[in-house]
Amino acid sequence: MDITYLSENRTAVLAFCGKSEQDMKGNVLILREWMKKQPHIPSELLSDDLLEIHIIKNKFLIEKVKSKIENYCSMKNKPQTRYLLENYTLAPSTVTQFYIPMPILTEDFNRIFIGKVQDEDGYDMRKEFTNIIVLREFISRYDYSLGEIHIVDMRNCSMKLITKLRTNVVADGVPLILFFSSN
Repeated sequence: MDITYLSENRTAVLAFCGKSEQDMKGNVLILREWMKKQPHIPSELLSDDLLEIHIIKNKFLIEKVKSKIENYCSMKNKPQTRYLLENYTLAPSTVTQFYIPMPILTEDFNRIFIGKVQDEDGYDMRKEFTNIIVLREFISRYDYSLGEIHIVDMRNCSMKLITKLRTNVVADGVPLILFFSSN
């Protein structure tokens, strides 16, 4: 997916939300002023695009955006997260799982992600979650959408793995639709 393709939705998303360029610029300015008073936030590393995407995904609720930015920056400083991302050397496995964003948004500007766990025995949760973290990082910086819907085919999985995945994904507040058999 080309980065410019993701930003093409920006104008349509703003119109859908009933917001103008001035509204967005004002909100970014509010966040920039707030970040000046937060020395622990590396504001120079947070682009205006990233701020805009957080504003959009949080329905223009600035206090909620501030909280998300705090969490985002705190998470980046946790040793286990840095370890996962710094040691990221393998490409996503299509043997045990695939997980891809659809190129076109829904009519209410949500991004659909399609996934499938194909082989539970070969599934390495740590590695696959690292892949998802890298993908979500990319999406959080470049994707002008209002939200996400995740559809995961888990017909080849036990209830134990399904429960683990639901606990980790649903805790993030992301709509998740699972398909599985009752074998």
